[in-house]
Amino acid sequence: LAQAYDLAVLRVSHLPEFPLPVLASSVIVPGEEIEAGGFGCRPLQANRMDARVTDLFQTQFTSQDVRLCAGDSGGPVYRQGTHGRLEVVGISTASAAAASIFTRVDSPEARAWIERASALVR
Repeated sequence: LAQAYDLAVLRVSHLPEFPLPVLASSVIVPGEEIEAGGFGCRPLQANRMDARVTDLFQTQFTSQDVRLCAGDSGGPVYRQGTHGRLEVVGISTASAAAASIFTRVDSPEARAWIERASALVR
């Protein structure tokens, strides 16, 4: 599953001192507002890009509203969840001529894999 979804789970030595987003509580839908984050074309300067989900596939979704740069790959894609808390719905994967491509983490299969893999690195 990790290969089909292009996912990895990493162990870090310590957590940051700010609230971390949670995994999406429900699946995304076309037209939904998202925010992509990354370092893109401006190294050492974080970027935030607002967009909408254009197309939805089993393991990926796209947006025609935003163009990713090489430095954005692996960055989080968020939406506003319940109670104003950010939810991670995807991971920046690639940019094509007409759209940016994101790996989904909102599907039940991806969420189950992330939870199993996370338990292994604790």
